[in-house]
Amino acid sequence: MQFSALADLCAHICRPYNVAPAAIYGHRDFSSTTACPGDKLYAMLPKLRQDVARKLESA
Repeated sequence: MQFSALADLCAHICRPYNVAPAAIYGHRDFSSTTACPGDKLYAMLPKLRQDVARKLESA
């Protein structure tokens, strides 16, 4: 349920700013020195991009 809410939020933000779902990145993509413990969410970024794309297409 939280993941779905995250996808909804991302789609809501991407729509008015015309941001492509492929442009959704994690901060690790920009800095390899992070100590962030978010391994599970980072691994889910491809699914998040797909879900956001679906939501944008269906709107």
